[in-house]
Amino acid sequence: VLNLNELAGELSHMDSTTFFHHVTPERNDFANWVHDIFHLDDLAAELRIEHDLERTRTVIERHRL
Repeated sequence: VLNLNELAGELSHMDSTTFFHHVTPERNDFANWVHDIFHLDDLAAELRIEHDLERTRTVIERHRL
């Protein structure tokens, strides 16, 4: 995944098992990736509190527009 558009595309067809491999109570790979690669602190902070696939999709969609 190279950008937010690609992440949105991946999340649009990601199953819950894969999502929960990346998002646990202890970590959020998507938030870490957005923070570390793109330095989008506001988006990373929003993603850190999300532990639901649909809400994560919504947050990404809102920020990529």
